[in-house]
Amino acid sequence: MKTILKKYIVIIISILLFASFPIVLSDYTSETFGGEVTVEDPPGTYQYTTSTFGGSVEVFDDSWVNRPPSFSGQLPTGTGISLTPTANVTINDQDGNTTTIDWYNSTDNISWIHFAHFENHEANTSNSTTCSFADAYSTKYYLKVTANDSHPNGNITKYWNFTTRNPINSAYVKNQFGGQVEIRGNAPIINEVSPTNGSTTVVLYPTLAINISEPQGQNFNITWTTNATDWTAYNSSCINGTYTQEVSWANTSNTTYWFTVSINNTDNEWTNETYHFTTYQYNWSSSAVWKIGKTSQEDIDLDMDVDNSDLQSLFNYYLQTSGLGENDINEDGIVDYLDRSLIQNRLGETYG
Repeated sequence: MKTILKKYIVIIISILLFASFPIVLSDYTSETFGGEVTVEDPPGTYQYTTSTFGGSVEVFDDSWVNRPPSFSGQLPTGTGISLTPTANVTINDQDGNTTTIDWYNSTDNISWIHFAHFENHEANTSNSTTCSFADAYSTKYYLKVTANDSHPNGNITKYWNFTTRNPINSAYVKNQFGGQVEIRGNAPIINEVSPTNGSTTVVLYPTLAINISEPQGQNFNITWTTNATDWTAYNSSCINGTYTQEVSWANTSNTTYWFTVSINNTDNEWTNETYHFTTYQYNWSSSAVWKIGKTSQEDIDLDMDVDNSDLQSLFNYYLQTSGLGENDINEDGIVDYLDRSLIQNRLGETYG
């Protein structure tokens, strides 16, 4: 009886001691009050596996040392960085711990401004945030990011910097076509235009064409306007290449027309260029006679000559596919530039 009583007294004392001091285990298992505690992944709080007393035990493994997180792949870095870029860094943690992340910025590497906070960030994944503060050209910005996995020795800090790109000051420059170009920033570049600037023998109703390249590989939008009318046309989400517009306003012989092309990229850097051309001076009373005594398909209005009125008649049906009458000169089912070219090739012919 004394032996049994003594055993229970020891158990009670052990329980009281256990309530005050966690069991320190170095090999993840231990005999406890006749039962055994199996620890699968220290540290943490675990239920008894075979104990008749129930409850939980807080286990510390003296052999386990927290490995702090580390950083890799930080961006942006270097110079020539676009305004308000996205900052990105990968947080690595060999123990798989989640981390709390804080971002700071500075322009002098002394005074820091906190601008982003993330909690429970998954280990070994990247974290991104927008640097909306980096809105000035030719400026060096400093970044600081901290990560903490909430364990001893679990805090780490990373520093780096980047410099935003230089602007190209607004200036007029001559290009190979003789036009004036206003350029800002790393703007799209106009490589070729048609009709060429200053042309004096342009046919009526010409097709405007422009070849553009964007040095940063960004998409861009094109806006076309003219001084002749309130006409405006657009090309959207463009990539490097040639773009065209059919026009109706260049419809008078021996007349100078101006048109402007404005191109802006994703960063809203833009190029604005103005061109002019003069339509051909047709001499309807000249001796430019190909056929005498009979008419041709190009004489749409059957007035015995191929002139501006035939072009106007064709244009009234332009890009239509039904009810074309004599306007579909090449009989391909649509009135288009092919029909227009046939008329233009015979402008000035008369038939008597």
